[in-house]
Amino acid sequence: MLHRRPTRARAFALALLLAGGALACSTTGREVRQTEFSDVQKHYTQLVRWAQFERAKNYVDPEALADFEAQAAAFSDVRFTDYAIRGVEFGKDGTTATVRVTYYAYLRTALIAFAYDEQQEWTRANGGAWRVRSTFAQRNVAPGEGMF
Repeated sequence: MLHRRPTRARAFALALLLAGGALACSTTGREVRQTEFSDVQKHYTQLVRWAQFERAKNYVDPEALADFEAQAAAFSDVRFTDYAIRGVEFGKDGTTATVRVTYYAYLRTALIAFAYDEQQEWTRANGGAWRVRSTFAQRNVAPGEGMF
């Protein structure tokens, strides 16, 4: 069997690969938390968009559950058609986040288009699950906004 000594080019490529892996490991902690948050937040938002409030309430802070259920009950004649995430701001410690979402909707009983702006306040205590407190505000849809 023939044994080769690594050439300088191979040694340099190997060093770059190892350095890149070490660098990736050192930056992934925050990125992993933000990716995990992004997945949770997106799932919750999609549940609201499809009016699956019983499932969405699993993400709601227990202290805010009564408010969430009251808001969800007000959506009985509302059909959401789309949503847009307007912004995400993470707290400095990485355990809080504020998300602004706009849902586009119409009434089932009348073809009147409007939007709901939701402010989602997310917290994650002691490495547990992300929990949301949200408030909705109804408004008219601006010309050319959303799908309308």
